[in-house]
Amino acid sequence: MTSPQQPQPQPQPERGPHDTGAQEQPVPPAPPMPPTAPPTAPPQPPAQAAPA
Repeated sequence: MTSPQQPQPQPQPERGPHDTGAQEQPVPPAPPMPPTAPPTAPPQPPAQAAPA
């Protein structure tokens, strides 16, 4: 199967030699923290979460 019109790669934006595609896929400032035990705060005991 030879198609005369091959899909040409779209011209990517001007990227410097040090750019590794940060503009195309921006990385989040912080990794996805698990809701069970966030790294920013220690896991709260169940006694505190229970209604007083």
